[in-house]
Amino acid sequence: MKRMLSSWWPHAGTQANLDLTTMTAERIGKVLTIVLAISVVAGCALDPEYRRPVLPIPSRWDSSISGAGAESHSYEREDKLNALMPEERKFLTGFGPNNDLPTLVGNVLLHNRDLQIAALRVDEARALYRVQKAEGVPSLAIGVQQTRERFNDSNIDARYGQNLSVAGVGFSGYDLDFFGRLRSLSESSKHEYLATEYAQQAGRVALIVETLRVYADCLAASDIQEALREILGAEQAQLEISTRQQMLGVISEEDLRSQENASEQARQRWLRARLDYAQATHALRLIAGFVPVDTKSAGSLADLAPDSIQSDSSYANRSSAVLTQRPDILQAEEKLRAANADIGAARAAFFPSIQLTSSVGIASTSLHGLFSSGTGTWLFSPQVSLPIFSGGANRANLDVAQIRKNIAIVEYEKAVQSAFREVADALAAREQLIDQVAANDKILKREENKLVLAAAHFDAGWTDKTSLLAAQIQFKEMYLFHLQNQRALVINSLDLYRAFYGVPAKS
Repeated sequence: MKRMLSSWWPHAGTQANLDLTTMTAERIGKVLTIVLAISVVAGCALDPEYRRPVLPIPSRWDSSISGAGAESHSYEREDKLNALMPEERKFLTGFGPNNDLPTLVGNVLLHNRDLQIAALRVDEARALYRVQKAEGVPSLAIGVQQTRERFNDSNIDARYGQNLSVAGVGFSGYDLDFFGRLRSLSESSKHEYLATEYAQQAGRVALIVETLRVYADCLAASDIQEALREILGAEQAQLEISTRQQMLGVISEEDLRSQENASEQARQRWLRARLDYAQATHALRLIAGFVPVDTKSAGSLADLAPDSIQSDSSYANRSSAVLTQRPDILQAEEKLRAANADIGAARAAFFPSIQLTSSVGIASTSLHGLFSSGTGTWLFSPQVSLPIFSGGANRANLDVAQIRKNIAIVEYEKAVQSAFREVADALAAREQLIDQVAANDKILKREENKLVLAAAHFDAGWTDKTSLLAAQIQFKEMYLFHLQNQRALVINSLDLYRAFYGVPAKS
């Protein structure tokens, strides 16, 4: 019993033994009450209740059916994520004048999980910056302490025994930061926070461009599927004619087999086109967070206007220095600034650290007299610490900071070079793609005229139906080639939009 009470009693050392004869039942009750209260508080759990998130996917594998969980997500920021900037809305309206692209992209910005994670990273970096900034401000705290210590030896008890109650307010271990260590760390944290903001902007434009690319793939896949369906119909009609001709002995068995192969190849191409359309639709719904996306009434690839952005000459005539305004370049620069500030913090570790502990309050030998007059107390305890030997840790930390800055410099230069190549490749491809689309338009127009002429000859009875079907197949094959060039021009426009995102129209 004596040993247990010794462990319970505050500030009881190994050399101090409680005198059980002086303890009253009231004091023992107080001690047991305090221990019980501490045990109850320690047993309280402050962690929030765990709840599994609602699955944000359709309730069935049929992606055309959106489940209830598709609309449920634990993180929503409609005020920021769903708000298109004026430049973005202007581009989307011009890019798809016959489609509601701003609504589609707005839903994607709201429900896409990658962008939500990027926004949360910004919040995390902002909170860490506030934590680091708070290190430079004294942290005040209120403290209450009661110390009671007794010894069996009366001489020792007269000298070392304590019966003191103290209440005060003050701060402990406040670094005066004469050499700017905390200031450098705060500056580094600020630039890390700004880097995450620019990273979010870079992720935002990447998401917008990817959404439009997948959207264009859906339109192109739909057009290709329809064209291949018409080619398949023409090939099957020719197969029926060839079958009758072979039965009449007009064509050989080998010619019939060739036509059967052509018809089967057309069917396989059509089935592949159906799969491509389904996969493009699934990709678009994944980007949008599996919210309902209507792609059947979206229109055709021809409805998009890839020439709605500035002409290639307006881009080519600009200085390459405008690339420094892109979000990804600004992100790399902020990381470089953060690494530069870390060097200052590492250098400050070589200098003395001056800390201050101070408090003001009241003290008394009895709890009931704590707030009596004449019980004031104060504490002022400065401390200077000069590193003499740390096993080379400070020098190693400085070397690490300098190396990380060099890495950040190379990463910044790499980001600039990658941005320059993106622009150069997009500009070089754009002029060629425009020429290809223009030339292909002329070829397609000639094939259309041939088809009209073949139809007129068939209606007049000058040619048989096989000639008309062959002209239809030839026209649709050229139309498929035209779709490929048109899609390439659309993707090129998106590449240019992403390459100059964040750059003012006139720089």
